[in-house]
Amino acid sequence: MLRTLRIIYASDTESVKLDSYRLRDVAVHWYNTWMSSKGANSPPPEWQEFLDAFLRHYFPPEALRARADKFLNLRQRNMSAQEYSLRFNSLARYAPAMVPDMGDRVHRFVSGLGPHLIKECLTTSLQDGMYIARIQAHAQNLEEQQQPQRGERDSDKGHSKRARSSRAVGILSVSSHDVYVLIDSSSTLSYITPYIANRIRVKPEPIKPFEVSTPVGEPVVDRPVYRNCVVVICNHHTMADLHELKMLDFDFIMGIDWLACYTNVDCRTKMVRFQFLGEPLLEWKDVFLDELPNLPLEREIEFTIDVLLDTKAISIPPYRMAHAELKELKAQLKDLLEKGFIRPSPSP
Repeated sequence: MLRTLRIIYASDTESVKLDSYRLRDVAVHWYNTWMSSKGANSPPPEWQEFLDAFLRHYFPPEALRARADKFLNLRQRNMSAQEYSLRFNSLARYAPAMVPDMGDRVHRFVSGLGPHLIKECLTTSLQDGMYIARIQAHAQNLEEQQQPQRGERDSDKGHSKRARSSRAVGILSVSSHDVYVLIDSSSTLSYITPYIANRIRVKPEPIKPFEVSTPVGEPVVDRPVYRNCVVVICNHHTMADLHELKMLDFDFIMGIDWLACYTNVDCRTKMVRFQFLGEPLLEWKDVFLDELPNLPLEREIEFTIDVLLDTKAISIPPYRMAHAELKELKAQLKDLLEKGFIRPSPSP
């Protein structure tokens, strides 16, 4: 957002107005309360004043120090080179004093790599003009090259690696509401979005907030839990404890805490077996699809992108393509159209 404000040459007071317009949900209430506390006759707030107040409320100093400590102790350990790179870049923002220049950033990244990468990456990092994106790409490529050599040594971990990719999507009934669900055997707990949580009429139970790791490495805070929610599967009622979590792609994530009670997941054959008391074994085959058949269902909340007033569409002149490239592009577009991932543009 700050980059956008600089590009349009917004003044300090204009920046506050533009940024406050983008606030949502509880942040709007915070902003109104903050403005009311300043008094009716106070001058319009400037950008830095607004930014400091916002960070003090939503990112207090103790949280900043906690993220800096995590960065200080960050090591690759069981993460892949890509996961470690994403986590490193995410936490480095909170500890600028530890990596004041590119050389320090590269050195700290390399020093946290696993023993299978650190020796070669340390030698590469000594080259002139080395920067963080280059050394991270080198570490990821190096790890990919080593995978066949390490496959036999990692054979005992094969089931756990396959389990990380054991996911299925679909529609389930939760407390009499049809919702879009991700069934993920690598998720420790089950989660619900705040929007759906307000509709299921189950009283939340406050718990001590804790952080949930996401695939991109950016932790998200999990707060209340909704216990004993009814999840209907194959016309059978099951129970699940759902933790409230802000997410965009799904209404629910059903984790291993729910799967362990009612299912047996076979990652090798891509099969989920449901077992209910006094009922025959139910099997779901091919639930872990290699690719999605179509887009998710229409959402009740329309997603929009706010643009500045009088913003015009970007004009890109047409250019010629090689015949082979054009043929491949048409084939891909036809496939995407048939699956419903794209649609013809109404633009002139």
